[in-house]
Amino acid sequence: MGNTLDGDSNAPPHMVNVSAFYMQKTEVTKAEWDAVRDWGLGHGYSDLGYGAGTAAEYPIEAVSWYEAVKWCNARSEQDGLTPCYYTDAAQTAVF
Repeated sequence: MGNTLDGDSNAPPHMVNVSAFYMQKTEVTKAEWDAVRDWGLGHGYSDLGYGAGTAAEYPIEAVSWYEAVKWCNARSEQDGLTPCYYTDAAQTAVF
């Protein structure tokens, strides 16, 4: 992690270990987005965007990075996992 390409010395390359994590094999579909969005809205996740999609089985489009992060937290909670994206060092989850 880090680089020296921009001439900034505050980010030297260094080794980082990443613990185990889950990753979906395919893009999130519009149907998956809608299902988690509906769950999230009923569980404290406000303002999750609708996004767009050509059809239910096509990938979700037109969502912001912040909406995607909130959606990932909602998906984690829905699956009984701990949200992993936070807004501060006190680990306040992004809702």
